[in-house]
Amino acid sequence: MYLAPAHDGGVSQLAFSPHDKDIFASANGDGFVRMYDRRNSVGPVSQFYMHEGPVYAMAWHPHNRGLLATGGRDKAICFL
Repeated sequence: MYLAPAHDGGVSQLAFSPHDKDIFASANGDGFVRMYDRRNSVGPVSQFYMHEGPVYAMAWHPHNRGLLATGGRDKAICFL
């Protein structure tokens, strides 16, 4: 599987959707959260600038499909 563009410096957070086995999100120190669909090998299907600095935590909501929460060094909690 080819995942481009990649995060600079690797991935620090990875979370698979509990509602769709083909969807996952990744993040690292660049503040971006990238969403991938394993059926699409071209790269991320979307990306969002969520934090000013590293993303330290990421979790999908267990009941609300598509809701992702992230926490970063900037002391912010963001929702997608």
